[in-house]
Amino acid sequence: MFTKWRTLFVLLTLVAFPALAAPQVQEVKTPGGLTAWLVEDHHLPMVSLRLVFRQSGAAYVPAARPGVARFAMAMLTEGAGDLSSEAFDAKLQENALSLGFGADYDHASASLDGLSDKMEEGMRLMSLALTKPRFAPDDVKRVREELLTSLRLQQQQPDYLAGRAFRERIYAGHPYAQPLLGTEADLRKADSAALRAYLKQALKRDRLVIAASGDITPERLAALLDTYLGPLPTGGTPPALAQITLPAGGAPVSQNAPFPQAVAVFALPGVARDDKDFYAAYLMNYLIGGGGFESRLTDKVRRARGLTYSIYTGLSMDDASNLLQGGFATEAGKAKEAMQVARDVIAKAYADGFTEEELARAKSYITGSFPLDIDANRDLVNYLMIMQLKDLGIDYLAKRNALMEAVTLEDVNRVAKRLLNPDQLVSILVGDLPK
Repeated sequence: MFTKWRTLFVLLTLVAFPALAAPQVQEVKTPGGLTAWLVEDHHLPMVSLRLVFRQSGAAYVPAARPGVARFAMAMLTEGAGDLSSEAFDAKLQENALSLGFGADYDHASASLDGLSDKMEEGMRLMSLALTKPRFAPDDVKRVREELLTSLRLQQQQPDYLAGRAFRERIYAGHPYAQPLLGTEADLRKADSAALRAYLKQALKRDRLVIAASGDITPERLAALLDTYLGPLPTGGTPPALAQITLPAGGAPVSQNAPFPQAVAVFALPGVARDDKDFYAAYLMNYLIGGGGFESRLTDKVRRARGLTYSIYTGLSMDDASNLLQGGFATEAGKAKEAMQVARDVIAKAYADGFTEEELARAKSYITGSFPLDIDANRDLVNYLMIMQLKDLGIDYLAKRNALMEAVTLEDVNRVAKRLLNPDQLVSILVGDLPK
């Protein structure tokens, strides 16, 4: 039923919006040497701004400092310049601004959303946070306790333990193996000096990627960027991360934990974003596990066997790793059976490929839903960021659907042979598993 309604929704979208033009992306070059990609839209008085600092995430932090990247970025809204944590938050609230900072394994990031007439104040506060964070001792202590509480809660969840076990298996000896928050000992050891050292290393202007969308002109955006991001320091790029090779496949690795529900995480080789087979791999992923109820894994593992409520796959493309990764949750007593059924589904797709009918449905949904994926400012600006980080070209929004449509069934089945070899499947099961 869900599949029928989703297909109908996409068809109605195509009828209602038969010729939606792709948003026009402008490259904004500032007098001070910064570059941003902008979609200008004056229908609503709102602006979304995103910053990413390349090669500044947790994997680029020295191995002795796990957890520092997340901790340091969490501190950036806790007061800056002459503003205490409370005063900084009050400024955001009175101007209805949403300002956030974060870090993943590859990048540090910042986001700002608000009314267009409040963007200068928003960028002033963002600049203060990036260049003059306070790190007041009481604030550091409070945020540390918040992160410790979050970590303890995560450690009680089977999906967190499965993800951690999976990273330790896939990325053994690599910075990607360490948890983003580190351990409790790591968080307790991280002091203001360590947090400041990370920010000094990471927040470099020459690693900055900028995207904006909404009610702002190129001229105003350029002026704001130079005024408030121009003062960021420049510095060298850290050494590239060692590339990951997926370990040998085999039987699932089991880790017992006192949970009646087991979680499985599994992976196969993936493709880089600039790989010639990317679009075929994207469609193939949709067919095997990325397409919800239209995917084979959902059909066979959930619908036919009732072994899980949800099973998924997705393409993971990091600086040092490209995977086709998936997972599911199920009763602990059924975990091994569900993993075997999933492996059998992957093996059949590897051996026999997919059909024209399946590919046509996948293309219809993926191309038809694309305008909705970038309809809101926040979604669009995130897409602009991906386009820059992955070097997709400023005209990508206009050509993306044509690139999907150009994929043939031969392409998809060739990529299935390349990526879906069941002998390369690596899997982790975590829960109260039967002996």
